[in-house]
Amino acid sequence: MISKDQIRPIYGELIGYLSQLPSYEKQNYLFGSNTIIANQIGKAIDELKEITGEGFDKFRVGVEHGGYGGKTENQISVLELRTKLNGLIMRLYGAYFPDDNPPFGGSPSMIVHQNQNQSQSQVVILLEFQSLIDRKLNDQGITDKERTFLQKLKSILPNIKSATELVSSVISIAKDLGLGIDTLQRLIK
Repeated sequence: MISKDQIRPIYGELIGYLSQLPSYEKQNYLFGSNTIIANQIGKAIDELKEITGEGFDKFRVGVEHGGYGGKTENQISVLELRTKLNGLIMRLYGAYFPDDNPPFGGSPSMIVHQNQNQSQSQVVILLEFQSLIDRKLNDQGITDKERTFLQKLKSILPNIKSATELVSSVISIAKDLGLGIDTLQRLIK
């Protein structure tokens, strides 16, 4: 029978590697001597296989031979490395440590729930904005230019993904139509 105590040091080691990796947004590849981490992870996978008898080869990260800035050296995709390492850690967590706290401070279902709440809030904001636009379009006191602004804004609402994108679109459409801040303020009150 496999003991959690045999797996836990390797599990901790893998979490340690992941915590030290740069984010994909900051760095796309690791180069040269930084690719040594792939060998370390490979050794940890070999240890896991020896202890558990399971194959974890799908979590291995390949080192490519590529170039950067005119140099040719070993490289690893940070996205691939982070994805496979995270997958391996979560597999070990699910199989051997489900009663422990999740390794990254939140279970996947909690993260999905937070994302759903954020999406629902965005939908509510967009629906309220669309309702405001509909009310303003029915107002007989608006100019043709203001009506065009509101219609263009209404047409793009279904494609808006964030509050920042909404604000940016409002400003962009207003600028294109030559509407000033005072007019905008009156239209979206």
